[in-house]
Amino acid sequence: MSEVFQSVQVLPGVGPKRLEPLAELGIETVYDLLTHFPFRYEDIQIRDVNTIMDQEKVTLKGLVATQPVVSYYGFKKNRLAFRMAIDQQVIQVAFFNQPYLKDKVVQGEEIAIYGKWDAKRSTLMGMKILSNRNVEDEEGDQVEAVYRTNKSLKQATILKLVHTAMDRYEDKIPEVLPEELTASHHLMGHRDAVRAMHFPKDELERQSAQYQLVYQELFLYQLRLQWMRQKRHQQTKGQAVLYDNAALKAFIQTLPFELTDGQKKVVNEICFDLRAPYEMNRLLQGDVGSGKTIVATIAMVATALTGKQAALMVPTEILAEQHMLTIEIDSRDTFEGSAVNRKYEPFAEEAKRVTRPNRKRRGKHYYRNACLVPTRCDL
Repeated sequence: MSEVFQSVQVLPGVGPKRLEPLAELGIETVYDLLTHFPFRYEDIQIRDVNTIMDQEKVTLKGLVATQPVVSYYGFKKNRLAFRMAIDQQVIQVAFFNQPYLKDKVVQGEEIAIYGKWDAKRSTLMGMKILSNRNVEDEEGDQVEAVYRTNKSLKQATILKLVHTAMDRYEDKIPEVLPEELTASHHLMGHRDAVRAMHFPKDELERQSAQYQLVYQELFLYQLRLQWMRQKRHQQTKGQAVLYDNAALKAFIQTLPFELTDGQKKVVNEICFDLRAPYEMNRLLQGDVGSGKTIVATIAMVATALTGKQAALMVPTEILAEQHMLTIEIDSRDTFEGSAVNRKYEPFAEEAKRVTRPNRKRRGKHYYRNACLVPTRCDL
């Protein structure tokens, strides 16, 4: 097993008490932590005060022009205020209910603050003070990740753990996709994508990383579906429906219209699965009026030709009755005088009874279920 799938407890700073809040976020292994991606990003690129809009969240950088002052008002409410000089302009900066930031604001020193700009008052409503690393590194990250947390974990804690995990286990992250797919679709490597999701240099890099992760997730999902399909085919627990092909073709010829190429293709695929010894697992999708019902009817007729049962479920009583009448008329010539028809006749009244809606009252609303059973026989 790769080291990246070890318990997150191998990281420094993660003890028994911190395991529980991490588990609440779905983080149990180092890889879980590395794939605990941010849910949004904040633009921390230094902006010009003359180019920003009112109520826009921005990062401004300047010199602390006055001593920070904390004013208390109300019940457990306070306001940290000071002035900041940006080129030839002086603006007001205010932090609410964060008095502990006073020690980080030193008159005469350079500072970068992320917050919301109030153009009418020329005031920056501060949200956080950026670290010196973000201020001094002009070519560094221009966006900062924001993670989902809980009451026991802070943003800074998760960010610190992610930094530690990337430094120690980045080279252990497995590359899942084949190199041919990565090259042909111009994808980033999985390791690079994980790093770029946490520490993107710009929006373009973040989008490229997200594209790689989405592609890989869908690829693995499709791979699992194919594996499940192959396993199901090998078990051969289904019942082969060996219908009379000539009789089914005769039924199709009695239809008042000719099947489209798409309908013929789908009918052939379904009928192929019916004759196979394994379970069929299909989803027929199409627009309204594309012919899904007639395709289902043909599959039901094929099943009924072997003396087996078939059921068609619809959401309303009216639609169930319409389908029952239509299928009864279309299939009358196919089953008239046959053994299947003689077995079906005693159950005609039951088929009509089943079309009545089964109403279940929940609160003030009624939910309807209607089921149409056009073929029924003793097995």
